[in-house]
Amino acid sequence: HSGKIPKRVGSSLKIKKEIEHFKNKLQEHIIKEEFEQAAMVRDQIRSLEKKLSNGEE
Repeated sequence: HSGKIPKRVGSSLKIKKEIEHFKNKLQEHIIKEEFEQAAMVRDQIRSLEKKLSNGEE
């Protein structure tokens, strides 16, 4: 199926993809022991997860 998806669903999918991207970045920073950058990425993840749970777009 390759059609349009409703805006609400599309925005939540976009946020979920961003969260996955940031989780990967977080792991990279932890492995490299870049803890300040890891903390910033962690905060971005929390912000996006909060948006997702509140149903924001």
